[in-house]
Amino acid sequence: MMITTFSCRIWTMELKDRLQYALDRKGWSQTDLGNALGLTPQAIQKWLNGGGIRQNRLKEVAEVLGVSYQWLFTGTGIMVDGVTIEGVKTDIYKEISDMSVTELLDVLDTARSINSR
Repeated sequence: MMITTFSCRIWTMELKDRLQYALDRKGWSQTDLGNALGLTPQAIQKWLNGGGIRQNRLKEVAEVLGVSYQWLFTGTGIMVDGVTIEGVKTDIYKEISDMSVTELLDVLDTARSINSR
């Protein structure tokens, strides 16, 4: 249920949440990201707790994690360069197929509440 849930929450996610999501999507730990950037896991933990990230460092983080800088910084735009709408539709269809009626209704209710803001 990752893409559907993520799609519904995208407008309320903070930078720290997008960073954690990108790490999870890549299957990386804080240590992995720290090693890739030459930083300690504690520095990454600071970011995941909401600490500030310099803009030039954020660009490097986006590149290392394979996500777009715009998405990581603002939460807008396409998360991963090269993602197509058809690919997203296919992924969502697969997720919906595996959901119970109750889960699907919960997702739709969340989407409605976000769209009514």
